[in-house]
Amino acid sequence: WSNLQSEAYCRYNNNASDEVDTYGILYNWYAATDAHNIAPVGWHVPTDDEWWTLTTYLSGYEVAGGKMKEIGTAHWNSPNTSATNQSGFSALPGGYRDLEGVFREMGSHAYFWSATENGRSAYSRMLEYNSAYVSTLGQADCRSGRSLRLVRDSSEASGGPPY
Repeated sequence: WSNLQSEAYCRYNNNASDEVDTYGILYNWYAATDAHNIAPVGWHVPTDDEWWTLTTYLSGYEVAGGKMKEIGTAHWNSPNTSATNQSGFSALPGGYRDLEGVFREMGSHAYFWSATENGRSAYSRMLEYNSAYVSTLGQADCRSGRSLRLVRDSSEASGGPPY
């Protein structure tokens, strides 16, 4: 996993269980930004600027995480601080895959890629079970595995939220 500099994705713990239906797939940044376009037509991986726009719209990084997290502790570890899901984003704690291929933090953290590169790294966002913050991680190694949340190219098309 750590030697890859090409597209890769996996299930948490490489398990074909129901966790995929709940938490989704973990992608390295190369897959998230692949020229073959992982997103369906009309959607894209959000840029760092688009993540900032969402965070600002939700009243800033200090409280936006709570407004993005699923309510309760069915999937999030307790106490799931300030989770209201006011945004309808319904973030789940899918954890991540580190450079050695070890899976970490399912239940406690959600990590989402942005399409914005930062040198040999990329920007991503993190939500935590014990905080209302949205943290910006500017040095996320492109070879690690994280979740994706896509953005609709034009929210006017359906009238729904753009994520």
